[in-house]
Amino acid sequence: MGYPDGGEGTVRKNPVSEKSNDSFLLLGLPLETIGGPVLNSQGKVIAVVGITDILKSKHIGSKSVEELLEKSKSGTVEPLSQWQKRKPIRLVAIGQFAQKKGRHATVRLIRANGKKRIELGDELGSGFFIAPDKIVTNIHCVADATKIQAKLFGTETFYDIEGVTAFDPKKDLVILKVARKGPKHLSLGDVQIGELIAAVGNPLYSENSETIQKTIAESFGKNVEEGKITNGTVHSIRKSDELIRLTAELLPGNSGGPILSSKGKVIGIAVGGLSSGDIGFAIPSSALEELFTNSEPTQFLELAKWQEKPEIRAYAYRFYQAQELISSALRAEEENKKHLYYKKAIEVLDEAIRLYPRDWQSCYLRGDVKTELGQYQEAIDDFDKVIELIPDGAFAYIARGNAKQDFGYYEGAIADYSKAIQFIPDYAAAYNNRGWATYLWAKDREKVEGKNEIVKSLYYAAIEDYKKTRELSPDHRQASNNLKLAEEALTGETQ
Repeated sequence: MGYPDGGEGTVRKNPVSEKSNDSFLLLGLPLETIGGPVLNSQGKVIAVVGITDILKSKHIGSKSVEELLEKSKSGTVEPLSQWQKRKPIRLVAIGQFAQKKGRHATVRLIRANGKKRIELGDELGSGFFIAPDKIVTNIHCVADATKIQAKLFGTETFYDIEGVTAFDPKKDLVILKVARKGPKHLSLGDVQIGELIAAVGNPLYSENSETIQKTIAESFGKNVEEGKITNGTVHSIRKSDELIRLTAELLPGNSGGPILSSKGKVIGIAVGGLSSGDIGFAIPSSALEELFTNSEPTQFLELAKWQEKPEIRAYAYRFYQAQELISSALRAEEENKKHLYYKKAIEVLDEAIRLYPRDWQSCYLRGDVKTELGQYQEAIDDFDKVIELIPDGAFAYIARGNAKQDFGYYEGAIADYSKAIQFIPDYAAAYNNRGWATYLWAKDREKVEGKNEIVKSLYYAAIEDYKKTRELSPDHRQASNNLKLAEEALTGETQ
């Protein structure tokens, strides 16, 4: 089986598309074969090659092509320029552009182990060339590794990192000096709300993980999708720190990778995502441009010297020591061991905040850990500080709302979830959480007041929140289960 002037490969059933009897994955086909026919041994067309992923290419089966031909007999003709403006077509175009233009300059940052293979625990994150001898990434990716290499995606080419030429601890940005010149670097562009984007990086993944924290605990250093492209859109720009909100899943390992516009320009640098996985954040390219433009050769610091700076040590404490302890707590089966890991994590985060008092991320993480330990008021205090520093941070209101809910302060939790929704109106997790807090508040009041009109109105409000959650996220099973509970509580009938 093969293509005329194309390549050869083997066909296997696509596990991602089990519902379809006409979907396959082809292995080992080159990028240039997109759109070409797939022939079987009898020379019959069995498929048309779709978007290639270098190692594997998803393609359209012949049955789908026949159905499309039948539809084309209607005689309706759509102008090519108009058809190309359709969102699915634009997403495909961005994905192809990212493959051709973005991946060639994207790197996988690893600890240099002196060997020709990447081992468990070597993973640091992503980065990309911004100049012939310079790579940009997040500070948190490289704050703790004494020797670093950058592996160019899709090759066995490694670049040694000599040191740092510029950095901004407030933005979590650093420009690394490379020992020798690399490939053609990427260019910077401006961000536009609603624009389609492609994020290129090397994310960790875990097939059974439901949250980012669990992904870290289960997958750190094990499973990496090198050079993965994730499509999305620019949702908004957060005013307090100018972070770009993206409707794209950015997992650990994506950090430091480029966010490309439809023109192939870097509009941002991936920096993290919400635990729900449906919102990602990126540092705007304008911050990188300013850092790069103002950097001087005399600013060069060897990696070890740079890592001695208090603000960089704070990053290392948070992203490595504290995160490792939290991951250990998530894996621990015994409750006393879990609590011990959490308490040690708080001590580490205390030191990070001492070194860098404006480190709101350490404050946020410490609040999360205190919530897990049942130290609700202290957790709320931490989230208060985060909100003081990032007043439009929806994630902080969600976290504080969770602490208040666990504390039994349902009215305060509802107010916080509502604030998060104000900042991100299509944030499904916020509606679900608000629905649950409203349901719990109704149950509490019903015990004392009976099912009066106020209690009924709370149940109705919870039901509306769950319906909104399912509207935004149809596969949200928790919202579906919670909806049944609220409806049963309202009617008194078990469904």
